[in-house]
Amino acid sequence: MRSETRRGSQPVVIVGAPSGLGGRCRGTGGGPTAIRAAGLERRLRSRGLFTNDYGDVFVRDVARQPGLDPGAALACAVSDFTRELRTIVRGTILEGSFPLVLGGEHSLAAGSQAGVGAAYRALGLDAPGLIWFDAHADCNDETSTPSGNLHGMPLGALLGLDVAAFRGCVGADGRRDPRRTVCVAQRDIDPGEREHLDRLGVRVFDGAEVRRRGIDAVMAEALVLAAGRDGRFSMSFDLDSLDPSVAPGVDCPVEHGLTLDDVRVALAMVADHGGLVQLDVVEVNPTKDPDGRTAALAVEAATTMLARLAESDEILPVRRHVAG
Repeated sequence: MRSETRRGSQPVVIVGAPSGLGGRCRGTGGGPTAIRAAGLERRLRSRGLFTNDYGDVFVRDVARQPGLDPGAALACAVSDFTRELRTIVRGTILEGSFPLVLGGEHSLAAGSQAGVGAAYRALGLDAPGLIWFDAHADCNDETSTPSGNLHGMPLGALLGLDVAAFRGCVGADGRRDPRRTVCVAQRDIDPGEREHLDRLGVRVFDGAEVRRRGIDAVMAEALVLAAGRDGRFSMSFDLDSLDPSVAPGVDCPVEHGLTLDDVRVALAMVADHGGLVQLDVVEVNPTKDPDGRTAALAVEAATTMLARLAESDEILPVRRHVAG
């Protein structure tokens, strides 16, 4: 574990989840390495942040079966690494640090975001809200998925849908409140996902609404909904929320995504709010990112959203409960 100290900063624990298992493009397994190589720690330290690099969660290399069913061996491997990630994120929060999870495909968020919920519930507090920044909703279950890809199901599992591969990592204490879950920038939502989202009452600010209203108006509303009365929320940020012309190095690019200016405004608003308690930065695929542009954007995104952590060593409300 590497560390670099800056006085008065909230500790940031970097955890890699090098998984390509959830989709059909295995290159995302190299995402954490690419983001680190793009200067993540150097940039965070330049903002006055204290960083500890935990290293990577172990992910078994398992072949995906053809067809709709990815296979029991792959589902078991995803279950194992997401459970481990949940444990790491939960423990990091309870120790008073900020978990920054690097991906890797988006199935990892079942573990990381369950870890957030479990940490706060262990202290008798409500789970924070959740902002899901993504071209996709990732809210399928095994009955609605048109692909069988597990990276299309983590949000569904976190909101209570039954996904066998994620049962062990989510659990009752890891679930997140649909009323405080907000989706932003979606352009590709499956019909079954739309039914789940509508039934659960999740607010979706899709790409069309962002273009119509503007990112600043959308984010202002999204932050109010996710932060709720206690002011806390986590964020799962998928690089495919950006347009492929800006961020080409992702598994599942979708046209008409956010512009670079949109993302910079949105993430600065997240930082200015001050209630962010955990962050995923996911779906960087270096095999589709030969010039490193997408990995560099991942570093910029993380640095922007975590800028406020350097201003106070009490930025996480949960830390005061732990200390007390």
